[in-house]
Amino acid sequence: MKRETLEAIRNFQNERKANAQDPVVYLPDGKYEGGVEGFPGLISREFAAAEEMDFVMPRWEDFSTDPARPDKVWLYIKPDDEIDFGEPFLSFSVSSPPATGILGNIDLARRAPGIHRVKYKVEVTNLGNISESDPQLLIVDLTPPYDGLPGPIPAPVPPADLPPSVDISYFQSQTDQSAWFTIPDYVAHGRAPGNRLQLYYGNSDYPYPPVAGNPETFWLLDADLKFPLPLVVVQALGDGLQSLRYEIYDAAGNPSRRSAKFDLDIGLSPAPTDFQLPIIDHAVPGDKLIDRADVVKEDGMRVRIPEYQNFQRGADGDEIIVTLTTSVGAQTLPAQALGDNAFPVEVHTGYSTLEDLYGATVGLLQLTVSYVIKRRSVTYPSGLTTDTDLDLFVVGPTPTDPTDPVNHDLLPVVVRGTDAGGIEGPDNELNPEHATRPANARITLWSAAPTPDARPFTIYLWYDGKPVSQQLVTNGSAGQVIDMEIPWSLIAEQANGTKLVHYTIGTADSTNRQFSPDTSVDVTANVKSMVAPQVLNLSGSSAKFINCLSFDPVTPPGAIEVHIPTSEYFTLGMIVTLYWQGYSDDAGTIPVIDTGTELDSVPLTQPMIYNGFTMRLGPYEEIYKPIQPTRDDRTSGSARLYYSIVLPGDELVNSAEAVEMVRGQKAGSGSTVFCDNTPVPES
Repeated sequence: MKRETLEAIRNFQNERKANAQDPVVYLPDGKYEGGVEGFPGLISREFAAAEEMDFVMPRWEDFSTDPARPDKVWLYIKPDDEIDFGEPFLSFSVSSPPATGILGNIDLARRAPGIHRVKYKVEVTNLGNISESDPQLLIVDLTPPYDGLPGPIPAPVPPADLPPSVDISYFQSQTDQSAWFTIPDYVAHGRAPGNRLQLYYGNSDYPYPPVAGNPETFWLLDADLKFPLPLVVVQALGDGLQSLRYEIYDAAGNPSRRSAKFDLDIGLSPAPTDFQLPIIDHAVPGDKLIDRADVVKEDGMRVRIPEYQNFQRGADGDEIIVTLTTSVGAQTLPAQALGDNAFPVEVHTGYSTLEDLYGATVGLLQLTVSYVIKRRSVTYPSGLTTDTDLDLFVVGPTPTDPTDPVNHDLLPVVVRGTDAGGIEGPDNELNPEHATRPANARITLWSAAPTPDARPFTIYLWYDGKPVSQQLVTNGSAGQVIDMEIPWSLIAEQANGTKLVHYTIGTADSTNRQFSPDTSVDVTANVKSMVAPQVLNLSGSSAKFINCLSFDPVTPPGAIEVHIPTSEYFTLGMIVTLYWQGYSDDAGTIPVIDTGTELDSVPLTQPMIYNGFTMRLGPYEEIYKPIQPTRDDRTSGSARLYYSIVLPGDELVNSAEAVEMVRGQKAGSGSTVFCDNTPVPES
């Protein structure tokens, strides 16, 4: 509301008081539709914007009741600062007017914002004279409080005793169980009698009732500019960071913009209690040590906070703040919101933080973990700490990546096998000629800082994930070669294949190790052997043959029986596969097409493993008879036999071969016949 409006009303009221003794008699004032009580002439915002607005003139004495001789009415309006009213803007005749008054419309076009004067005249026919009213104010003021203020409207001012987190006891101790806020004085921005507030809590766009139990949402401002925030309003939204704002409505109903917000922390729920000791993964419970291996696993360190009583979840719920302290310094980690996280809640810190806390320490350094619970603006210390040792020091060159156990400044180990004459083979190959002998492992010391002469260290050699041996190095030098051995027993135990060999360096009083890059070693030195199969029922006075008497049964020729000797590699349930191939020469070098076959055993039983077992090969017509198909072939022929097994890891092991001569023709009556007594073709 403009200052001019208040001044005009005040002047009008003084003017009327001064005219109270005036002998001039006026008609009574009319009443405006939408007039504001207590503010003469002021029209409410709602009606000021209406197309039509009634002006109600009281019924005068001696009014006409004869329609043929009606009274005449004239209605006038002018700006307040003009002297004359000029011509009436409305005139009409009336007879028998109602007791409620006579209506005249002051349309919107005549009610421009500003201060006006209105009067009316009446010619009372029965009296034969004209009477008029004393000019009265008509004010249209659409200016709200704080109109023209470029910045935000100031936020509410909290009571001086408002705690950082407002609990239920505070509200219960206040008048009407309400927190009493104040709006800043706005005398330069439209402060006026009759101003009212609409109050907004918790980011709601709906005003709250300032009096508990009363649905009215307007609050009439007193001189102290105070307003209440009742407990019942706060309880409806519960705990959290809430906001409080207001709008000012002047007497005409013109609303200001909504004010800036005041944020307050509502904490009606019980405070967190019954805290538990923090947990440190891989250390407490455990060995009470965080070393480099632990740091590599977690890419730092993980602290876990167990469940406590009265925890509070949600966007405005609890936050867990962990502090790590050593004699070097302290680091407070970023707050971890409880949110939907399950207990114990994980709080992670990166390697760089641990490195800062460790500094230039060599060896063990005590690390203390503590935590607090922050609930919005209030912090609740747990009062509990957990201690562990921290050890990040490593001997050797500075780590190329602190979170990677492999230091690429360490040179890979070189592995070489030796043959029976002591001659070394190629790099990183262990071949059959190297079987049964240890392999040489040569380690060339690094040249990066700090160099090998900085302090004593121990080299720990590993073969295929198995520890081999260790060697203490004192007064080492860059480029020095350290010779170590990999025993044959370990090479044999780990079988053939590609094996990874590496070494670590460290000290006996620390668990920290730096790893060399892996060396891939191609191992074929493990030669597993099994004795050759034995063909049963060989026949012949000098040389032994598989002949017509070797079959079971002999007539007609049945199967060739082959004994499989026992082997250290046989296991229960294993399948043994027997192979046969026929050849046209005695040496077994010229294979005969379609005479090869293979036969699987039944799954091995314990007696078969202990004693060996017999397998039966056939049929005669397919694998044996075609080896010597004509008379020309009768004096030469052979068969090669071997068997195989598959060990764990899909390793195939073949037995030694048996080469047996085959004689499948015998003399008949005037001709040569096969073992089944059928004639042998000539050629």
